[in-house]
Formats: sequence, C-alpha cells, structure tokens
Amino acid sequence: MGERRSTLLGLKHSFLLLEFSRAAQGGDVHDPDTWWGESLSKKPYTLYAVEGKPRRWGRIAIWTVACLVVLVLGVAGVGYVWFRSQVAGANARVTPEIRVALTAKPSTTLVSTTTVAAPESPAAMNVLVLGSDKREQEQGDPGRSDTVMLVHVDPGQNYLSVLSLPRDLRVDIPGHGKNKLNYAYAVGGPALTIQTVEQLTGVDVNHYVEVDFQAFRDIVDALGGVYIDVDRRYYNDDPHYELIRLAPGYQLLDGDQALDFVRFRHDQNLDFGRMERQQMFLRAVKEQALTWDLPFKLPSLVSALFDNLATDLGANDILKLAYWAVRLEPGQSRMLTLTGATGELDGVSYVFVDKQSLSDLVEKLLTPPGKGAATATSSAVTGAASTSTSAVRSTAAPDLKGVEVEVLNANGRKGEASAAGEWLKTLGAEVKAVANAGTILEKTLVEYPAGALGEAKLVAKALSGVGVKQNDARKQVTVLLGMD
Repeated sequence: MGERRSTLLGLKHSFLLLEFSRAAQGGDVHDPDTWWGESLSKKPYTLYAVEGKPRRWGRIAIWTVACLVVLVLGVAGVGYVWFRSQVAGANARVTPEIRVALTAKPSTTLVSTTTVAAPESPAAMNVLVLGSDKREQEQGDPGRSDTVMLVHVDPGQNYLSVLSLPRDLRVDIPGHGKNKLNYAYAVGGPALTIQTVEQLTGVDVNHYVEVDFQAFRDIVDALGGVYIDVDRRYYNDDPHYELIRLAPGYQLLDGDQALDFVRFRHDQNLDFGRMERQQMFLRAVKEQALTWDLPFKLPSLVSALFDNLATDLGANDILKLAYWAVRLEPGQSRMLTLTGATGELDGVSYVFVDKQSLSDLVEKLLTPPGKGAATATSSAVTGAASTSTSAVRSTAAPDLKGVEVEVLNANGRKGEASAAGEWLKTLGAEVKAVANAGTILEKTLVEYPAGALGEAKLVAKALSGVGVKQNDARKQVTVLLGMD
C-alpha cells in the first residue's frame, strides 16, 4: 500500500509539465525597427506576448497532483524510501556537464527516511523544463528539444510564472554563433541549452527537468488512449518527417497518434498551430484522466514518467514544491509565451524577437502578479489538501462522512483496492478494510446489508454510478472492484 501511495508523487512531474506547456498568444502589432540587425527576406510583424488568463482546468491539474502528494506523505517508511529511489533514477541521468551549467541553489535532504513530515516552503528558484525527442536519434545524437520552458518559483511572494520559448527562436548560442534555440540541444545537449537560455534572458537557471516524448506516448497508452475531436485531415507520408494519417472526427488516439497530432509540423501557423493543438489535447486529457479511477492507473503512469525523466531536483525538493503548490491561489500563477515575427534568413525559417519585448517579458516572469492577484494564504497542509480535493471532484460528488466502507479487489490488479480506498477517504468515508475479494468480477459492484441502501447509493455515485446489490451477509457497504 505504501508503494502505491508513493507512486502518486511521481505524477506531479507529468501534470506540472502538462500545466507548464499551456501557452497564451498575443495579437497586437508594433513597429519592428529594433530587430537584432538581421536582414530578413520579408519584413516581419511582431506579436506581443501576453499574460495568459489562468484556466480552471490547468489549476485543477496542479492542485490534484499536489493534493495527492500531500496524502502520500502520511505513510511511513517504505513509501518515502520507494519515492526517493524513483527520484534517484531520474537524478542519475543528469550529467556532470549539466550540473556545472546550473547555477547552484542549496538543496536539503530529509533527516528521517522512515517518516515524512510536512516540509517547509521551497527556496526561490528558476527551473528549465525541456521536452526532447530521442526516438529516431542516431548513436551519439542527443536528439531534439521541441519544448523549452523557463519556470520561476517564488514561495516568498507566493507565485509561479512560466515562460514558453519557441524552438525556432533565433538566438546566440555560446561557441556556435546564431541559430535556432533547439540547435543548442542538438550540438550541446541540456548543458548548452541552459547556457543559451541564461544568456538570452539574463536569468540564472538553478534546476532542470527533462522529459523524453516517449513518456508522453507511454502515459497516453497507460490511460488507454485519449479521445480527440480531430478538426481536419492530417496526412504526411514523407519519410523525412513524422508520418501521420488522421481523418477528421471524434476518435481514440493511442500514444503514437497523439504525439504525432500535437507535434504536426506542416501547419500554416507553424509553432503557434502546434500550441493550439497541444492545448486542445491537454483539455481532453484533463476531462478523461482526472476521474475517480485515476489512482488505479498511477503505477503504470509513474513508470512511464520516471523511465523517461531526468532532473537534478531531489526528493525533498519535489516534496517541498508539492506542499507549496497545494496552497497556491488561482491568481498566483502566470503563463507567458515569447512570440515574435516569423521570417526567413538564408533560406531558413526563424522566429525573431526584439530585445525590448524580450526584456519586458522576462521582467513579467520575475515580477509577482499585480494588485489584482490573489494574496497568499497561510492555510495548513491538511486544510490545503481538503480544498484541493474538493476542486477536482465533480460538483455532484457525494459527502461520505460517517459512511463505513470495505473495499475488495475483484480484478486481480495489484494496488487498486488501496487506491479506491484512498479516493473514498478523501470524500469522508471511513474505510474499515482493504483486501482481496477471492473472486473475479467483470463489473464493479457495491453490496450493502439491509438498511444501508442510501449509503450504498452514495458510494456508487462516488464511483461513477456503478451498480448496487443487497447482500445481508455484509456487515457494511462493500465495494467489489471489477475488471471494468
């Protein structure tokens, strides 16, 4: 049970990355007379980057995962030890060159490895988040960095800002002249990308997180696929690019199809069209993944993530971030994207941005939201967990306070009864026992003794309306988790 609870922690990375990749777009035009001395084949126009209006689904994603982490920290011994081992695997993928490139920030460790107390707030930090694709790389080829985001965390001011940088942005790469931003990753990996972003923005990068897109595919597959209403036909059979054949219409996409859909390159809007599809896809994931049975899928989701993750953040750093994130108010996050003009230089397409626009945006990244922003709260961890849980429930989720429940595994899948029990506890139920049913059922069923029909219906409602059946041999409401 401790192991299953600990798997909840790892999902923080995936949901945080899902939240970070959400980008707002601007629309105002301004005079492009301050370009960095480039001779363009066509006069570009500039789109101001604007602050994104926080969307409820994005906040739900962060709060859900942070809440689950808080619940996990109630376990002893094996839970934290297991989580720390998962983080250690991700830490081992950080090369010495990357550690040298990072601007040092103190990182603490927990004294006890058998119990986990609520950690203090994390230190202020800047984290570079990279999404890379290594599926078709040649030996010795580091692959490509398709997603570059600079995240500013400031617990002292209680806010978080995220700046998305276009991969085609023309930048000065240390030791390699001017080229696209993702070229830094191709020739120097994460270490050179860190140096390039620091030089570009003037912001010290203290930590880094990198997720291979294989994690994206594996996570989608672990969810059983994601239904998407594909807006038009997507087709490409050129072997030099990602192959894709999608017809328009509502359909179930597996991991490979979903990745090809969000990364489709042959779009009139270039990177900005990709951003729109990513937002569409993330909304679909939120609607289909954040359900009562999400904990059942966590072991495979966490495996998919940690097998493809590299970060220098330690276990205690992650726990601190989770506790802090759980207390963030909606107005305390800011999502920004650096947009610019597209144009060609020597036959190569780039995104260009002027220095002043970049400087203004970096200032926004590092400045707390204005007077309209919500003020920080000082709620206790337990109170924050309760608030966060209610935020992700359906508005019709029942209050199970005082309801005694037994949860039995009737499908043979390890850990699912414990996960369902934890879910019912968050709704107020008193879980008396978690065990194996000794039988296999095709469909989940809630059984109840005489006089407990009302309570059984509430539990069934909490489990998305499963069937109920009277069984006077039961001492209390009993959930039998089937294969469905």
